[in-house]
Amino acid sequence: MLFENIFMIRGGFFGYDFGFKLIVSIIAILACFYDWKTNDKRLDYFWVFLIGTLLFVIVEVLMQFSGIRALREKYLFGLNITIWYWLTIPLQAISEGAFIAVIGVFFGDRIMNEETRKKWIVVLILGIVLRFIIPTIVLVSMGFNYANVNVGDPNIPSRRNIFAIGTLITLSIFGTIAILWLIRTDSETRKRGLFLILVALIVSIFWTLGE
Repeated sequence: MLFENIFMIRGGFFGYDFGFKLIVSIIAILACFYDWKTNDKRLDYFWVFLIGTLLFVIVEVLMQFSGIRALREKYLFGLNITIWYWLTIPLQAISEGAFIAVIGVFFGDRIMNEETRKKWIVVLILGIVLRFIIPTIVLVSMGFNYANVNVGDPNIPSRRNIFAIGTLITLSIFGTIAILWLIRTDSETRKRGLFLILVALIVSIFWTLGE
């Protein structure tokens, strides 16, 4: 059946290493300030960061307390912060939601611009190679593979029910809003939005496969 419980299992450290989530969150904030400083102090990125964080906080609260997402113990530079929801949920919201949105618009804007396209495509590819491809090659060479993962192990860093009704409804609502916005907005803004989506999808795909 389509709506039976099918879980996406992530064995990577990102599920429990909140030190790395903090670093990723700082990178997103720095990207906002970089654009603010270099583009006439526009606030676009700060709005993307804020709205992305708020929306993902709501999503995380609903997923974690309804059982859609299950996480193991959480650590911040060795400190167990598992029950510090006031810290862990915002950090997850920024690092897994707002970060992707900010990176999407950051690289999307610069790749959309013909004058800076080549430079920032190279930077994006280099980032993907360093963050995802090289670590994966190293792990595979050490003998790690998908067959090593015991999907029933309670210590799996993260598992999420991908066909949860709440998830499907949320995706449908926001997907519809995005499509309607793309249809109704002006051509230049639509182009900017499509580049944002393209970059966010590329990063998300490598992120998910890497984890």
